[in-house]
Amino acid sequence: MTRAKTSNNSTLPINRAKNVKTTLEKKPRWYEEYTDLMTFKKHPVHDVYLDRLALELLDWARSEENIGITGFLLKKGIPHQDYLRFVARSKNLALAHDEVKRYFGARREEGAIRKEFDAGMVYKSLPMYSPEWKENFEWQSNLKQKEVQEQKQTIVVLEKFPEKNNE
Repeated sequence: MTRAKTSNNSTLPINRAKNVKTTLEKKPRWYEEYTDLMTFKKHPVHDVYLDRLALELLDWARSEENIGITGFLLKKGIPHQDYLRFVARSKNLALAHDEVKRYFGARREEGAIRKEFDAGMVYKSLPMYSPEWKENFEWQSNLKQKEVQEQKQTIVVLEKFPEKNNE
């Protein structure tokens, strides 16, 4: 079998050397860069990075102590606006983002039931984390609007009665 030399002077069978070369030639698609808030250095953003970020986000969200995406972004040094752009570009990151929101919504709801979190605050924020809660809030809002529209003003006219004399 014919052998080929690689960059570090080792030898591989020719067919394997071609595979290694084609693998190394495949570069990730580069999208843009962002400024890391921890180091203020520019970091490249490509599809492989966004897929890795999605997996890290899912792993991070599985920890019971985490209840929001902001903590993850602060830990990674990623500006929120940049993160939202990344979510719009990457299907995998968008999928992970939606699942993580569901994790946090469920965790917050259970925490409110167990009285670990303020129920009023959790109740107001649940539509951001759960499509079902968002639908519920919209339904309640529509009911209130219909109720207000259906309320008719009733005018009551009171006749003036003569005063009774004590004579």
